[in-house]
Amino acid sequence: MNKPSILFSPIGKTDPVREGYDGPMLHILRHYRPNKVIFFLTAEIERIESKCQWNQKFARAVLPDIEIELMPSGIEDASDFEAFIRIFEKKLMKTAAENPDARLMVNISSGSPQMTSALCVLASSLPDLYPIQVKTPEKKSNANLPHEKPTSDIEPLLASLIDHNLPDEAENRCVNVKLENYVRRNLLENLRSQINLGAYEAALGTVEKNRSYFSDALAYAINGAHLRKQFCLKDANNEFSKAGLSVFHKMDSRELKILEFYLGMRNDFQRGDFTRFFVRLSPLAEALAAYILRKRFGFDMANYTGSDGCMNVMRLKAGHPELVLSVEARLRFTLDGRQPSLEAYNAMIFYFADNGYVEPDLPMRMDMLRSLQKALRNYAAHEMSSISTKALKDAWERGRKGNAAIAEYKSENAMLKWMDRLFLDAMQGSSIRPEMLASYESMNRMLTAMMFG
Repeated sequence: MNKPSILFSPIGKTDPVREGYDGPMLHILRHYRPNKVIFFLTAEIERIESKCQWNQKFARAVLPDIEIELMPSGIEDASDFEAFIRIFEKKLMKTAAENPDARLMVNISSGSPQMTSALCVLASSLPDLYPIQVKTPEKKSNANLPHEKPTSDIEPLLASLIDHNLPDEAENRCVNVKLENYVRRNLLENLRSQINLGAYEAALGTVEKNRSYFSDALAYAINGAHLRKQFCLKDANNEFSKAGLSVFHKMDSRELKILEFYLGMRNDFQRGDFTRFFVRLSPLAEALAAYILRKRFGFDMANYTGSDGCMNVMRLKAGHPELVLSVEARLRFTLDGRQPSLEAYNAMIFYFADNGYVEPDLPMRMDMLRSLQKALRNYAAHEMSSISTKALKDAWERGRKGNAAIAEYKSENAMLKWMDRLFLDAMQGSSIRPEMLASYESMNRMLTAMMFG
């Protein structure tokens, strides 16, 4: 027993006939012979159909027993894509649910270009829809050909209809369109956009939901990017290795962790996620300050920190009494029983700068970092909202007051360049190089190349 079939067809001015040939709707009925047809009617076509049943009469001339459902929409504007796609999707899903055993076809050659586009989008995303295109008899655009005048008496036109009267000579112009390339192209563009935006979790979801279009290697690589952004470096490296990629730079593990932490923050800033950037600013600043103290002055705070994470002030005073006096005087509180903080680290850097061990503007720039972190943390807490561009500027201007090392605020891009310069200066003596700051961009290019490879 043949599977029942239903045709969903917008009705346009090329229907039901034109220049002695079937229009698209009639041609599909003739060659696919569905059990039912649904005519989608704009307000204009509805007025014509109610007057002379023009399309219904031709449909029954080809298939006398066909069930016809009229779907009037009342839509006057045939160019309203948004209106069509909502109505089409609702109707097609309802029809499919009510007729689970039927083959559901859609006519993508009748109606306005917006109707055709809406049906193509739906046919590319909804399962078990069969889009059918009908070529013109001339195999070229028929935009300049005149339309037939609707009439109640269809017999003269039917008598001269080539597809109807000379079936052996008339060509079947129906094409069952394969939209896989269309679907894949849309998926690729969406995936490329997600990757370039740093939305790796969303990109991974796109790949997982459409695995037939993407390779396992790409799935591993995008998962690696997602894990990298979450600072799960070991797991990320494993995923990159499965994909045959080498993403991480070869360097000391402590330096790599600081670099990767900053690169993730930097990617957030470039995406405009300033809130996430500044939430992570305090641990970055503390790591940079600790690195400066360790690398430049041989002062490792780990040697003066107890198992509870608090500073061992007695040990610190025994080794660096003048340092403790200077730091406590600057902070105006004792270090005893406190965990190392950005303020304490910066006060130590100021001590070494005052004694000529480091360029004088570095501690001032590190202090600006502390001021930004404090101002924007307070903004996020008090305003209960995301950090805006205006909040960035206000925090910058407040932080630079009395700080001769800091220029006035210019732009988000200038602020990121300032951060890059400070990061590189703080990590002086490490294996980190300026070109490494573009590591996420390089990774995105790898992922994109895998998509199209």
